[in-house]
Amino acid sequence: MAKHTITGKELGCSELPPLVLRKTAFQTRQEVWDTQWKASEGVESIERIRNQHALDRGNFLQGGIADWALYELQKLTTAKLTQFEPRDAFRLKEVKLGATLDNVISIEGGVLPFTHDDVTYELEGDINHETKTDFYHNGVCKPDWIIQCNGQMLCSGLRQTIVSVLAQDGKLHMYPVMYDEGLAQKIVELVDEFWVRIEQGENYPDLQEESSPDFADLTEHLNKTNKDLDALCDNFVQLRSEANALSNQKKKVQAEIVGVMESLGITHGKTEAYEIVSELVTKPKKKMVDTGETQESQTFKIKERKD
Repeated sequence: MAKHTITGKELGCSELPPLVLRKTAFQTRQEVWDTQWKASEGVESIERIRNQHALDRGNFLQGGIADWALYELQKLTTAKLTQFEPRDAFRLKEVKLGATLDNVISIEGGVLPFTHDDVTYELEGDINHETKTDFYHNGVCKPDWIIQCNGQMLCSGLRQTIVSVLAQDGKLHMYPVMYDEGLAQKIVELVDEFWVRIEQGENYPDLQEESSPDFADLTEHLNKTNKDLDALCDNFVQLRSEANALSNQKKKVQAEIVGVMESLGITHGKTEAYEIVSELVTKPKKKMVDTGETQESQTFKIKERKD
């Protein structure tokens, strides 16, 4: 889709996630600073976009995803749903922040009941509609998207968003994002800080030099969900323990089978129920080469607290 924000004069909402999270899979906050500073100084540069293929894919598929999502959403209500693509950015000029919206869905003559994660939202009026393609999708609305959408709602005055995602399974996944006043205030503070750094020519500190991130007290935020994280983590730790035990047991049984095959001097054999192959083979040793492109991967750790 067309980009309506002006680099060097305002931040776009797609640049907010690196500011809030310090970095994403595709960009750091310092890289955002570099791009905006060069543009503000009139320095011509050829921008190297690391996820160009993903960007092109999203741009070409955006219209189809938006239409498909509208078709699915219309099934949920008797109200009339229409959508349009805004032709200009929504701006908070005093903050120097702009938002290019993919589409806006209008609901006329009723509400749109949308259920996600056992919670039903009654959407009405106009809704921000953000479309994504994500071929590493794990079934959740990513923090990057939630931050971007809150920036869009902050600029546009809309307070409801549907994120429609075409994933690697070929299915359409849709997520509601409601306006978060606390997050919006955090965005304003970080954008203000960003432009102060631009004006003073002050880079961000290296991420490696910063202290380890603080662990937020999740008990203060769980009222926003209907999930018991301790119970979920208990379940995960139990299943992980059982999986590790089964994996070790599998390795022992495999070693026994290999031992039997080696003692018989047979590499390919069959029993009444199975065909067995057990042989040493030589394979070329491959070297991983940096392609210059990036892809998202999820870092996930759970450790039981002792205090």
